Amino acid sequence: AGTRPGNEDDETLVNEKGCWREFVLFHRGFFNKKAAQRAPETVKVVREMPEAVSCILGQIHFSALLPRCALKPHYGATNYRLTAHLGIQV
Repeated sequence: AGTRPGNEDDETLVNEKGCWREFVLFHRGFFNKKAAQRAPETVKVVREMPEAVSCILGQIHFSALLPRCALKPHYGATNYRLTAHLGIQV
């Protein structure tokens, strides 16, 4: 399930354990240095939008779902942030 610290309950959102992985670039005010090195173009774009990383509650990550992986409808703890998904390979 989701691999972000503090989100252990994410595995209740998937139909199959291990079918959802995350590659976290930015979390709680900081870039993941190793991840940023692997996605330099994405980091460059994000750094040009300071509002994207100005919130310590913000997060930017890539999610990978294996074929036939299904996520249950879900929501965050608050309405404070917006989650947007961009399908790269569907």
